Amino acid sequence: MVQRNVDLAGMLEIAHVGVRRASAFLAIGLRAAGDRSIRSVRLDASAQTQFMPNPLSEELSHEVRANFAHWIIGNGLRELSQHLVAFIDEIFPAVLTFRTDGKVPPNWEELCKPMRQDTNLGSKLLRLQAHDLKASWSQHLSSLSFARNALTHNLGFVRKRDCNCGDELIVTWPALELVVDGKAFSHNDLPVKVEKGQMAEMHWNEQKRTFKIGDRVEFTAHDLNEICLIFQLQANEIHNNVVELAKRCGAVILDKDKKPAA
Repeated sequence: MVQRNVDLAGMLEIAHVGVRRASAFLAIGLRAAGDRSIRSVRLDASAQTQFMPNPLSEELSHEVRANFAHWIIGNGLRELSQHLVAFIDEIFPAVLTFRTDGKVPPNWEELCKPMRQDTNLGSKLLRLQAHDLKASWSQHLSSLSFARNALTHNLGFVRKRDCNCGDELIVTWPALELVVDGKAFSHNDLPVKVEKGQMAEMHWNEQKRTFKIGDRVEFTAHDLNEICLIFQLQANEIHNNVVELAKRCGAVILDKDKKPAA
């Protein structure tokens, strides 16, 4: 019998790399966008050509930095999406392998083709769900894809085609909030002092942003931090589901030290 090795941890790392890259690039970009001291955007200080006034006026500096913020947010969301898509494309053939007891079916390429040709993240997650895998955040990630399209293809302004609810674009994602004795606290309230005897818990709470046609998509740094976390958690959930599937099918799962874990 031919042994087939599948590096599930390596596949998960594809998605995790995307989260690390996106969060780092967003952090650097948004800090630069908020730097009011920027008065020059000369690309090459030694070149004679320049594309914008030097130095920039305060008003023009604000405009340039605001547009850069939207640009970097769109690219950050694209980075998250592309890496999660790449992860799904890599792990889906493994799902088919485990479903067929480790044997490669003769129509292997045809079975994998629809997933690889589908470039829509929300649709890919639905395909995984059709194979009995969990994708708990699929609706949230699908709404974020609409926001990414507006940011990437229309300078952040919402078009009719970007709307997912009538003439509105509704973007949602879950976020953790602290609840103390039944009272919820937002990140703006932190740190919260918890007295002895009080009950403190972490709950998921849905965040929601509504944009009308012509509105510009806006996210805060805190919003984006929460969004990065959801992309990571979604990848983790898919990976853990596939690991459980592999175990049920009799596959030997190795830990990071290459020792049998199941």
